Amino acid sequence: MDRKVRAAIRKVLKVIRKFSDDVTIYSENSEIEFDEIGNPIQNKIEKTVKMAILTPKHNSSFPQSMDGSFLSNKKEGYYILDDNQDFKVSEGIKIKHKDVIYRVVNIEENYGEFLRMELNIDDKRD
Repeated sequence: MDRKVRAAIRKVLKVIRKFSDDVTIYSENSEIEFDEIGNPIQNKIEKTVKMAILTPKHNSSFPQSMDGSFLSNKKEGYYILDDNQDFKVSEGIKIKHKDVIYRVVNIEENYGEFLRMELNIDDKRD
């Protein structure tokens, strides 16, 4: 790998670590039921990990208050890959961060170092 690419990856990993927060990942194959405040009713398979949940930057010249991006239900999640992780992040799993539940809709692995995930707020409609 090129030195410039390696340096850029180190910078990205530093930003991910800076904005990482505890999130709860629920197993994909378990049916999770939530009460009215968002807590799981049944204790299904869950794991708490460090992940950065960020609002994606929009290609707009308007400030955020004018283009409505703060109302968007889309987020991006970034997770640093470890050799000793004992779970697999896949499309369709649910992630809970700050009492908001997201569903993973797309995953990209970047250079084998970290995952970038597109998240939508899980509106509980099927």
